[in-house]
This record gives sequence, structure tokens and C-alpha cells, in this order.
Amino acid sequence: YRHVRRFAASGRADQLVLRDPARLDWRSEHAYASQNLGVRQRERARPDQALKAFTAARDTFRAAVPQRADLVFDQANSEGWIGKAHEAQGQLVAALAAQRAKLASLQALPQADSDRHAQRLMANAMHEQGHLLLALGDTSAALTAAADALAKAASFSNATVDVAAWL
Repeated sequence: YRHVRRFAASGRADQLVLRDPARLDWRSEHAYASQNLGVRQRERARPDQALKAFTAARDTFRAAVPQRADLVFDQANSEGWIGKAHEAQGQLVAALAAQRAKLASLQALPQADSDRHAQRLMANAMHEQGHLLLALGDTSAALTAAADALAKAASFSNATVDVAAWL
């Protein structure tokens, strides 16, 4: 993690992309560095800067998905981080939209129902939606989202959890 932050901060990720902008590996590396910098900015209570970094990462991953379908997981993670940045800004509706975009990206996967990684990320997005809906005052929708998250989590684990307690 520190190595990637230093890598990005030094501008080396930018240099790689400038050297060969068509190379997917360099663009992906730049996106990973942007995402890690976004996490660091969020940790430092700089949600505006974090949002820019997460959005840049998401856009790069989204553009690369047609060439490398596995990058949809990184795109979805970036959507989730965008939601967290919006939430830190107090923009709960935008945060909810980002979590919904994360879920939609994952649900579009052909193997979404059988891929445990996708299911885990979907359960997380559903949980985040429940949390945000509760904060927005929509208790009914929040409980539904939490129940959906628990059902998704139950599909790949043996855990049983009270829906209301999970919010």
C-alpha cells in the first residue's frame, strides 16, 4: 500500500501512461494508484480530492473492461469508494447512486450468481445502500436492502444475522 502511494505520488504512474498511453497495464496501474491516493485523501478528511481520484480510477477501469472483463471488480470497488466520498461530503443521495452503480456493475457479470467475489461485493453494496437509506429516513427500503444483503451473504456463508442489527 505504501509502495503504491509513493509510486503514485512520485508521478511514476503518470510517466508510464505518458510513455505508452495505449498499454492497458500502465493505465490500470495509474488507476490503482489513483484509487489508493483517494483512500489516503479520504483518511485525511479531504473528500473532494478523494472523489476526484476515485472518479478518475473508475473511469479508467470502466474504459478498460471491454478489453479485460476482470477489471469490472475494480470498477465496482471504485464506485463504492465514490459512494464513500459522497457520504463524507454529506451527499447521501449521490452516495446511494454510487452504491447502486456498484451493484449494477456486478449484477451485469455473466457469472454473478456463481462468483463468490462478486457475491461478496454485491452484499457489501446492498449493505451500504441499506445504511444510506436508513440515514435518508427510508426505514422500509433500508430494511429491504439489508435483508437483500443478508440473503446474498447467506448464499456464500453459513452466518445468520439479524437484519436490523446489521444496519
